[in-house]
Amino acid sequence: MKKLASLIIMALLLMVTTVPAFAAVSVSEEVYKALEERISGSFSYYDGGSAEVKDRQTFTTNQVDKEGNVVGEIEVDVMFVEFNEVRDNIFYYTGHELLYYDATNKQFIDTASIELTDEITAFTDQYSDETGKHFNTSSQVLYIILLSSVVIVPVLIMIFHNSGRSYITNFYRGASVSK
Repeated sequence: MKKLASLIIMALLLMVTTVPAFAAVSVSEEVYKALEERISGSFSYYDGGSAEVKDRQTFTTNQVDKEGNVVGEIEVDVMFVEFNEVRDNIFYYTGHELLYYDATNKQFIDTASIELTDEITAFTDQYSDETGKHFNTSSQVLYIILLSSVVIVPVLIMIFHNSGRSYITNFYRGASVSK
């Protein structure tokens, strides 16, 4: 039993991975409020106040309307943002997104409304592998424990149930033989 427990602990320790640490970049209070509104509107499990801008670069590009016509030149802040999501107060996720802030009009925009330059594409390609939602380490360990209990608990029930069952089977066999 000790070997099984040590194997399970060893497997859990091997699954724990380190997450690269980034230093937060400071943004103005106005941009941070708009960032909070954008993320809370896009992600339903967003943990309010947890957003941090990890990297930001400012680019000058053309604004494009819905038909693809150039409207004018704008200044765009492309931000790599990290935020937390909480589901049922049990599972914690860390989300990473690339967001585009129109510094000229003071609002967040989509990539469809700007003309992508080589510099913007290079910046977004730099973080393309890191965007998305990831389990936090503690939630991943809890998930593995809960998932493994689906297999371990029935096996333990079978082991302890079978040891007591041989007595009951012998008891009824003896009773039927004596009649």
